[in-house]
This record gives sequence, C-alpha cells and structure tokens, in this order.
Amino acid sequence: MEPLPFLQRPRNEIKTALAQRTLEVLQPGTSLYLDSGSTLLELARLLAAQSRPFSLVSAALDALQVLSQNPALSLHGLGGEFDPLQRMMLGAETERQLGQFRLQHA
Repeated sequence: MEPLPFLQRPRNEIKTALAQRTLEVLQPGTSLYLDSGSTLLELARLLAAQSRPFSLVSAALDALQVLSQNPALSLHGLGGEFDPLQRMMLGAETERQLGQFRLQHA
C-alpha cells in the first residue's frame, strides 16, 4: 500500500493538541527547525496565525509555504535534493546548510 500524500494525511485532535502545547512552551525569539511531519505542519499553521516572533529553519516546502503567511516570522529555507514523497529537500547540501544555524529546538 502506498502512503498517503503529505497534504492528504489526517489532521486529528492529537496532532493539534501536541502542536498547541509546543507553541505554548516556546518563548518569543526562539529559533527552531521544522521537519516535514504532519504534526509539525500543524505547528507551522499555529505559528503562522500568531504574532510572536520566531526564527524558523526548514527544508519542508509545505511548512515554509504556511509560515510565509506571517511576516513577523524570520524564515530560512534549505536547499538540496527534492524528495517528492516527503515534499522536502534532503541530502548532504541540506545538512551542510542546516549546520550553519544555531537552533534552540528541532
């Protein structure tokens, strides 16, 4: 059986609750990395809907697209080889770029 495309995965209450709790403990100005998981996409939606400043790094196209709706956020997109199943950049170039950031959370 083939996995569901990322954007078709269910958004359930548990994912929303986890994302909400994560947002509650993040301090303004925190720098963090968001991967391509569906729970992290839910966190991206919550971050995009609020006004506290954060510095975010991601190789996940969907997360970057959602986060780009909030001009209060500092966004850094990573390059690399595109993985269409995960809808994110991967590989040595992505890892090299990620190593340039000093992140508080990942």
